[in-house]
Amino acid sequence: MIESLDRQQFAHWLTVEEGTVESYEDLRSAPTEYVLYLGSKYAWLSENDYDREAFEVIVLILRIVEYIPDLADRAKQSYWACRGMAVTCSFLGLWQDSIEGYERAIHIGEDGAYPLIEASYRGPGGAGSGAQYQPADHRELGSMHGRVGSYGEALDHHRIAEERLEAARSRLDVHTYRDELARLRNARALVRMDLGEYKEAERDSLAAASIEEELGEENPLRFLQAAIDYMSAGKARRGLALRKDEGFTASFATFDDALRVLTLAPSGRREHSDRESEVYLERGRTHLMDGDHEAAITDLERALSLTSDFNLIQHAGAHHLYLGEAYLDADDPERAEVSLEKAAIIAEDLGTPETLWQGQRMLAAVFRAGNAPEKARTELRKCIDIIEQLRSQTLPESSKISMLEPKDRAYEDLVIDLCESGSEDAETTEVARALEITEAFN
Repeated sequence: MIESLDRQQFAHWLTVEEGTVESYEDLRSAPTEYVLYLGSKYAWLSENDYDREAFEVIVLILRIVEYIPDLADRAKQSYWACRGMAVTCSFLGLWQDSIEGYERAIHIGEDGAYPLIEASYRGPGGAGSGAQYQPADHRELGSMHGRVGSYGEALDHHRIAEERLEAARSRLDVHTYRDELARLRNARALVRMDLGEYKEAERDSLAAASIEEELGEENPLRFLQAAIDYMSAGKARRGLALRKDEGFTASFATFDDALRVLTLAPSGRREHSDRESEVYLERGRTHLMDGDHEAAITDLERALSLTSDFNLIQHAGAHHLYLGEAYLDADDPERAEVSLEKAAIIAEDLGTPETLWQGQRMLAAVFRAGNAPEKARTELRKCIDIIEQLRSQTLPESSKISMLEPKDRAYEDLVIDLCESGSEDAETTEVARALEITEAFN
């Protein structure tokens, strides 16, 4: 039994259960009751933020679900196992593994598990929460594609999620429908943000926040999600302000809304401190863009002190990225380099392009200021390679243009750097390519 986690006790428990799993593998038959037993332990670990241990348990479950004799039970438990793997991998920052997990879960669901899951959740009035899983799976799959910069796939799955949610609306209780609708709108807003479609992102985020605040009156945990929605809206307003060369008053007001709803949510949970960290992260970034480096560093250092390792992974090192940028602007290159290298390492390990290209571009600035031109050029070339990979995606032209717009400065930096260094003939093509792309933006 795992009722409180002692690492040594867990290791012993896992060894015993691995032996049991091996015996069922040899028999090629596993009782549903045992799979449910392992599932209950996975659920406890996951709910209590023991994500790595939960991962080890879900691996055990996946080894034996195919040996459940009852076909209906096999379908349901296979679906839950694949979905559990997808969720846990997303928590661990294993985005590609999460994508594969959601794809497998959707395949199993559409092959017959979804109706079985829905039936097990249906209440006496005919409506329940089971019908949410198909749209939720597509929503999460879209979000994982967004994490790795596959924006076309992200938009496709969010569109499918919306279609599936509307098709299931009559079979869902009103609270479940509205909560999933809010989650979908926020997920779509985050992708729109990366694509530079700030007006659409602002609209979706504020609509999601309004729903979650209403739901929070009955379930205060929903205020945590409302805080996420307001943060997304604040980021979108920041993007609009930059594009229109306006002030950040509206953006700061929305971050204040995020802090307001956090006071209404239960405290003492990791999720609460992580949400608070995110507010200071985004507010600090906005101070930075507003030219207030002192306020930016104060907020960003507070964000880093509040965040958990889990949240640091979820944001792909953005805490270190923005803090490094603040140190760089405050003329503190040593601390900037330390923070930016941490951000680049995390982003590269996770395969998160948006954080990585920004970190590499700023590292190039640090190296150039430190009279290390070769290191600066190396970082710029890596930065350009990532942007070129993003450019190669199939996207609506308007989305591609807005997504690439913030990245044109990297090409300008490369042109300047190569030209000022007296580049060799072998680099002439690289200069011409960067100039061509830079001119296309202007």
